[in-house]
Amino acid sequence: MVVSSGGTVTAYSSADGSQEWQIDGIEGNSVPSPTTAGRFLLVGARLPEFATDGQVQANCCLDLSTIIDGKPAVIWRADKAICDYASPVTSNGYAYFVSKASVLHCVDIASGEVAYRKRL
Repeated sequence: MVVSSGGTVTAYSSADGSQEWQIDGIEGNSVPSPTTAGRFLLVGARLPEFATDGQVQANCCLDLSTIIDGKPAVIWRADKAICDYASPVTSNGYAYFVSKASVLHCVDIASGEVAYRKRL
């Protein structure tokens, strides 16, 4: 899997190197590495400095088992669970995002529902 500076995540076959899928529009000033959890791919990124509502395309969960028109299905997008610099971490069905304000967001991977938020 490759994340480009142009906001694209591309998956390649480990068998022959052919492109399996690509998703565009991963926006942000920094993009931590995507994290896998079974069939899910968690993509986190810091918000663009001058973003307005509707512009942010990162901080989402993709279902790698559901490819539609050459792209994995977006299961959910986080509105406040933002990874500023660190990649998302997963454990026991939950994803953890840490923002630059030192807030830990615990999100259910399958549903996108926030289990809790805690200032560190």
